[in-house]
Amino acid sequence: MPWGDSLIVIPSRYSPCARLVLKLAPRVRAESEVRILELWAMLIFALGALIDSAQDYAAAAARAQQAGLKEAQMRP
Repeated sequence: MPWGDSLIVIPSRYSPCARLVLKLAPRVRAESEVRILELWAMLIFALGALIDSAQDYAAAAARAQQAGLKEAQMRP
């Protein structure tokens, strides 16, 4: 990745945010997961990782589809 070791990604199962998301109601949880993926995609796009960004946007759209979140699927 273009930023090298300057950004360390903690696996989601260890992050405090992931543990909080697991406690949410299913719909709210899905919306939160989609939003987190979108924000992550924006961040790595800004850092120049275009392919990784596209993959994360696709993951967000897939999660939105799985949860039936039509509005989230349509976001740019």
